Amino acid sequence: MTFFLEKSHESGGSMFVGADVITPPSNILQHVILYGQSISLGTVPSGATAITTTDSPTHLMFNTGVRVHYDDATVSNVNSPVRPQNMTSFVALKEQLRPTDSDFGETFASGMGLHISDKTLFSCTGRGAYPVAQLSRAPALMTDVNHFSNTYSTALYGSLLAEAAGLDYSINCIVWKQGEADAASGTTPATWKASVTTLLDDFRSHLAFASHTDTSNMPMLLDQLAFRQDTLGYGAIAVAALDLHRTGGNGIYCSSPSYDSEFTAINDVHFSSVGYRNYGERLGRIIDGGVANWNPTHITAASRVGTTITLTIHVPSPPLVRDTSTLGTFDTDGFEYSGAGIDSVTITDTGTGDNTATIEIELDADSSGDLRVAYENAGFNIRNTVGSNIRDSESAVTQYDSKPLYNWLCTDEWSL
Repeated sequence: MTFFLEKSHESGGSMFVGADVITPPSNILQHVILYGQSISLGTVPSGATAITTTDSPTHLMFNTGVRVHYDDATVSNVNSPVRPQNMTSFVALKEQLRPTDSDFGETFASGMGLHISDKTLFSCTGRGAYPVAQLSRAPALMTDVNHFSNTYSTALYGSLLAEAAGLDYSINCIVWKQGEADAASGTTPATWKASVTTLLDDFRSHLAFASHTDTSNMPMLLDQLAFRQDTLGYGAIAVAALDLHRTGGNGIYCSSPSYDSEFTAINDVHFSSVGYRNYGERLGRIIDGGVANWNPTHITAASRVGTTITLTIHVPSPPLVRDTSTLGTFDTDGFEYSGAGIDSVTITDTGTGDNTATIEIELDADSSGDLRVAYENAGFNIRNTVGSNIRDSESAVTQYDSKPLYNWLCTDEWSL
């Protein structure tokens, strides 16, 4: 028997009396909170079919479904799924489309559960098309948007249900899923980074009160959502996410770019159901290995002498390779330079020895400029897609459809 049901647990009130609580066969329940815009909730622009694969019964969600909140504007709404009378038990994680959510597909949670070995509770909170500042706890905004409060509630009731099931409780991390709102509204990278940092600080302090656990070192895992549209500043926000990772010591980690994922054909903002599931597998592997131990494929140093640009690259799984088949071929492997043309891109050291590789880029003129990689279609070279041909050699594949889980070179920008 892999799990058992316990009835008539009481903790902090009668809401738990008679509740069915699925109890994992260990004494700790980790909670992973997906938070952010519509992509944190598995939104697609038209109806989608969920991949209803039952996960291990040790991976749980609230009985109201993994999406515990969306457009219900306030936690005080008695019909809200984050109200106590609705959040009364756990069920085994299984993605499903609720009748009123016909435009939802998978969330990242179903893929994450395939790789996380801990006994884990997933919840997805957030709101479509809101910038990060309006998803925070700022008092001036909270009169209209209570999504921060709803996330607080998931930690409160998660900890109470864990106690009712005889489990210790710990919040593993906040997985922040940034969407298009900040880029479209012209938020500067500096403002975005400050807002994300404040959001994590607020969560750390308030979730400690909600769950009576130490969340002072709780990490945030974010990614680079490099969309395939132009002029909206997506690339700048993607680079800001990597810069937070490179800063170090702030508890914020960048998972990877998402340009290799399967997007919907309509607007290239949201993933397909398969895209959500497969990208979730990437996130699950990072979380299971320890978020603080993660370092993506990215540029750690860049310099230019004359017509030669030298890049130092961190490679999670060496060797660094040029791949022109998996995603197709990008002009100059996805690199662009504003000051001159690019004659060649050469991997001169694959990083086999110490996870540090080297790329040399030869220009056709000795000129200062901005180097970009896997950026948006913002004025250097207009292309229909965004990406790079540079990746590591990660051997893992998705459990769902055996797609490679390579770690592609992060979107980046350097002035040289």
